[in-house]
Amino acid sequence: MYHYKVLLPNWPSTGAKDSSDTRQRRAGGANQVYEACLSNFVDINEERLQASGGGGNGHYMGDKTSLADIRVAMLIDRLMLLRPKGASPVPLSEDRTPNLWRTREWDPRTWMP
Repeated sequence: MYHYKVLLPNWPSTGAKDSSDTRQRRAGGANQVYEACLSNFVDINEERLQASGGGGNGHYMGDKTSLADIRVAMLIDRLMLLRPKGASPVPLSEDRTPNLWRTREWDPRTWMP
């Protein structure tokens, strides 16, 4: 949803001019996604990670890295990397979302075969 609402409309590679109006729309779209969608995602996943077998160790399944851990880590990195200029900071950090942040810092040696 983030890509369609924030990045793809008038993306510079499609031949569109990257005007200040376009930048403002992208920043507004990002802020809207952060407030409407990401806050729900954060609340739900922080709770699930705390309740998982690892008790807040950053893993969805016990103490081993699963596909869910990898996907969430990639999503967080993508949100941090693709924040439009002028948008609010992504509401994910070690202080605000400790369980999700631990998922982002997963160790590949704990991967479940």
